[in-house]
Amino acid sequence: MGKSKKPILTDDAQAFALFLRDDPIAFCRHICKLNPHPAQKEFLTLNLIDGMHVCLPWFRQGGKSTIVAFYICWALFSIQGFRAFLFAPSGDQTKEIYNKICHIYETSPFLKRYIPAKQTGDTLTVGNADWDAKVELVRTGLTGDLGRGRSSSGKGIIVFDEFAHFLYGQQLRGSLTPIIASGGGEVVLSSPGDPGSPMHRLYETWKAFHSEGNSKYRVIECDWKQCPHITADWIESQRKEHESQGTQWIFEREILGRWVAPANTWFAHADIERCVLPSRPTHKRGDVYVWGMDAAGRGRSAFVVMIATFNQALGRMEVIDLRSFMFTNHKYRRDDTGSEIVKDFDQIEEILCDLRDQYPPAWIGFDPNTERSLFGRLENVYRLPMSEILVGGYQQKERFLVSLRKGISEGKVVWSDERITDQLRKFCPRKEETTGRWKWPETNTDIIVALGNIYQYLGEMDITPFDVTTGNRQSSEKFSVW
Repeated sequence: MGKSKKPILTDDAQAFALFLRDDPIAFCRHICKLNPHPAQKEFLTLNLIDGMHVCLPWFRQGGKSTIVAFYICWALFSIQGFRAFLFAPSGDQTKEIYNKICHIYETSPFLKRYIPAKQTGDTLTVGNADWDAKVELVRTGLTGDLGRGRSSSGKGIIVFDEFAHFLYGQQLRGSLTPIIASGGGEVVLSSPGDPGSPMHRLYETWKAFHSEGNSKYRVIECDWKQCPHITADWIESQRKEHESQGTQWIFEREILGRWVAPANTWFAHADIERCVLPSRPTHKRGDVYVWGMDAAGRGRSAFVVMIATFNQALGRMEVIDLRSFMFTNHKYRRDDTGSEIVKDFDQIEEILCDLRDQYPPAWIGFDPNTERSLFGRLENVYRLPMSEILVGGYQQKERFLVSLRKGISEGKVVWSDERITDQLRKFCPRKEETTGRWKWPETNTDIIVALGNIYQYLGEMDITPFDVTTGNRQSSEKFSVW
């Protein structure tokens, strides 16, 4: 079979390619099919590789991740030897940017014809050996421990996505300062967080540098009114929803893009951060697997299965897997929550059987609520070790949540999954002034229930579940009611 010939571009196509290389806004419109809003245009026109430091403190859905991805697409196409490194507190978060870049190079007919692109692991290489432009996804974890040893060679950028959620973001930036100082650019993006936080201090410092005449620092602000895909009606609906849940501070942060402190949070944010591990805990044959479930899926919540191992040496539960399901016909179904879409409970039962083979459960905490028939099938048909945890009534729910709050404050349950962190941070019950009773949020509690069920295992153990000295698992049929 003969060698494939390199496609020959017409004069018009060559002229179009040169036009795109000189104009990132045109590239964004013609290749990425996005007409950028004013803040995005301002970002695209910066000479980032000339040692610039740019901060994008935009609200959720402001398009910050999208425009950074499209800028990198343009730079890979336009700058020989370009390098981009994507850092975030979780691989999944940064993968959003990385996947957008790969998608453009996989689907654009013009790019596929004009310049080769090859994905190897977490690296996308664009062009031949002479062009050699690359973007790399760096899976750092919350502490950024794996982020060192990269080089932008003076012709690239380093991107910190969701910088506000790094536990040690400043230390990571410090370790990369020599790379940035050698000529590469730096982009920090995140929704606004706590006033006085490292992200807020960086935001204030860079604004001051720019106002003092230092053109190497730029903070680009973005208001929702600049975004044609966001309407006043949507803003108002979000405001009402957050007001009803007592989470106005989240509305101001994530929708309006303001720096505000958390209010009426049930779990202390400092306690939550201490329970977040930099990477998913390892597990091995012989570990004791504990499951927690929230059999929702009919209302606004998902059906959640959480799996943890019991670390006897540290006396804590370590979450190693989290599965979330929503039904195809779910009224409130959203495709951006990380939930898997299933047809019915039969399909969930099949998935649970597969999980049983992968993580043989020693104990499953489950609030049957309206799904008592499912509880019975799992216990009697599939012979799963079910333990009924009731969290339906007011007093039961309050005791359940007080117990979980205590466990988190003591570091008795830990995890690495960002979805757990996010739901705990946003759990904000309100106390009725007249009755003194808590008004519990009706949504975004499925993961908390599953986590609380797992934590209850520590209270239900009446013997050591695994004898380290002999390597034998011990079991008991008796569990005390918490």
